[in-house]
Amino acid sequence: MLREGSAAKNLRALAPAVTPWTRARCLLVTDDLTPTDLVARGHLDTVLAAAVAAGLTPSCALAMVTWNAAQRFRLWDRGAVAPGYRADFVLLQDEKSFRPAAVFKDGKMVARNGNLIAPIPHRPAAGMLDTVRARVPDAAALRLPAPAPGRQVRAIGLVPDQIVTEELAVAPAIRDSQVVADPSRDLLKLVVVERHGKRGGIAVGLVRGLGLRAGAMASTVAHDSHNLMAAGVEDRDLLAALDAVCRAGGGLAVAAGGKVVATLPLPVAGLMSPEPAVVVAGGLAKATAAARDLGAAPLHPFMTLSFLALPVIPALRLTDRGLVDVAAQRLVALELP
Repeated sequence: MLREGSAAKNLRALAPAVTPWTRARCLLVTDDLTPTDLVARGHLDTVLAAAVAAGLTPSCALAMVTWNAAQRFRLWDRGAVAPGYRADFVLLQDEKSFRPAAVFKDGKMVARNGNLIAPIPHRPAAGMLDTVRARVPDAAALRLPAPAPGRQVRAIGLVPDQIVTEELAVAPAIRDSQVVADPSRDLLKLVVVERHGKRGGIAVGLVRGLGLRAGAMASTVAHDSHNLMAAGVEDRDLLAALDAVCRAGGGLAVAAGGKVVATLPLPVAGLMSPEPAVVVAGGLAKATAAARDLGAAPLHPFMTLSFLALPVIPALRLTDRGLVDVAAQRLVALELP
């Protein structure tokens, strides 16, 4: 699966792996596309165009999102336009942009020229509301005791356009016998709070690469456990952002000067919104702009933040149980030995 997402872009690097001998076993996929990207740039149509730009033929790229995908997932009645197959297909404008001119489902046109023309049935989400059961920590829970004099500490280092991280050894900034954020060196506090009402764990670490010069950002979109997490400079902003997300029943928030400056409620499981995609994209754009005003460096800062709690991808992650050395599959201390 050649993945091209919003924060993780791997298609161009992986395209040479598609050869006449391997292409029947290759798929083009997206992963973690933001609503803003979906609305502004598209979905697999954009990936198809990028695949052709990377050297694949249009027919090969199209097979990788239709026939190959159906074969991989044993969907024997899909993937081709032929007798006995479901009449689920897309008519494309051309083989350069791959923009859909019309979309058919079960033989009926459901979208034309980018507009939905068929109703979508409403499915209540009552069973997936009120899922954020975390208690916002107090200021004491965010404190990091200073290590022994001269000792370095671990920090998570971001890698641009990738979801892998680095384990960094840094000299901590100390104030009042506590490790604090140091925006002059792009070192921020990172907090993960167990949100499901199970253990109530809280862990605090450091991250480099988010770029915030002030303020904080928080989210309940935090792969794969989707705990409550935040990154920022000052503890009061971390607490304000965490509190805003909890009050919204889940979602994203940005705080500065002790006040919340932007929120995107995601009340459905703390991950989704019942609002239309364009509304959610607009809310995400505002939250992203607020984070950028504070110095956020990644193209998609909230998507980047969401991966920092994913303890299955190297090298260093933060969970509600503490820092995880992914390669060694063990918890490690903030202070280096």
